Amino acid sequence: MTDPTGDRSALWWAWATVRTAGCWALLSLLTVVCAVLYLPAAPISPEGRFVRGIERFWAWFILRGSNVKLSVDGLEQVRKGSSYIVMANHRSMYDIPALHYLLGRDRDLRWVGKHELTSVPVFGWVFGASRHIAIDRQNRPRAVEALRRAAAESAAGVTFVIMPEGTRSRDRRLLPFKKGGFHLAIDTGLPILPVGIAGSERLMPKGTWWILPGAIHVGVRPPVSVAGCSKDRLEELVERVRAEVRSALPDLPTDSERSAP
Repeated sequence: MTDPTGDRSALWWAWATVRTAGCWALLSLLTVVCAVLYLPAAPISPEGRFVRGIERFWAWFILRGSNVKLSVDGLEQVRKGSSYIVMANHRSMYDIPALHYLLGRDRDLRWVGKHELTSVPVFGWVFGASRHIAIDRQNRPRAVEALRRAAAESAAGVTFVIMPEGTRSRDRRLLPFKKGGFHLAIDTGLPILPVGIAGSERLMPKGTWWILPGAIHVGVRPPVSVAGCSKDRLEELVERVRAEVRSALPDLPTDSERSAP
C-alpha cells in the first residue's frame, strides 16, 4: 500500500483519503502550536536550545505521525565542531523533516532558501523570524557574510542545507544542479557534505497531497573540500558533488525505466 503509482481499488483510495486527511489535520495542528511557541522565542534567542528543540520535535513528530521509517548511513562524516554546506537531492516535502531530524542533533542546522519563502503563511513567517537564511539573489554578499558569521560563532558546528536541484524530482532521477550554492561554498570556504535521500517520493510525490507510510534512507558521503577551488573550476566541483550524491542513491532508475512512458 505504499506505492502511490498505478491503478488502485476503491478500497485503497478510501484508505488513502482517510489516512491523508488525518495526517494533514494532525500535522497542521502541530505546526500551528509549534509556531505559536516559536515566533515569540526566536527573536529573543534565535540560536538557543529552545527554538532548536522545537524545530527538531516538529521534524520528529511529522515523521512519527506519518509512520515513516528512517534509516541513515555515513552519519559519522558529520564531525563535531566542523561546519558544512549540505548538498542534498530533493524528491518530496518529507526530505525536510528527515534531514532536520538526522543532521540537527547536537548541532545548529540552518536551511538556506529563497527570500520568497518568507511570504508563505505560518511556515514562511517562522522561517523569516528564525536564524535560517533567506537569500536575496540580488544580494549574495549578505548571504555569504551570514554563513561565515554563523560558522565562526558556533563551537558545535553549523550545518547549512541547500537543495541544489531547485525543485523536486518526479521520477527519482537526479536533476541538474544549480550553481548558486556552489558559489556560496567557494566564497565561504566551507566544505560541501553530499547527501542522498531515497524513498521519500513514495510518501508524498511531487504534485500530490497524499501522505502515505513508507521508508526514507539518507546516505551521507565524505565532505568535499573547496580549498583552492576557483570559480573557473566550478563545473568540476559541481560534477564531483553530483557524483557523490548519485553514489548515495541506490534506487536511481535504469535506462529502461527512464524511457518508459
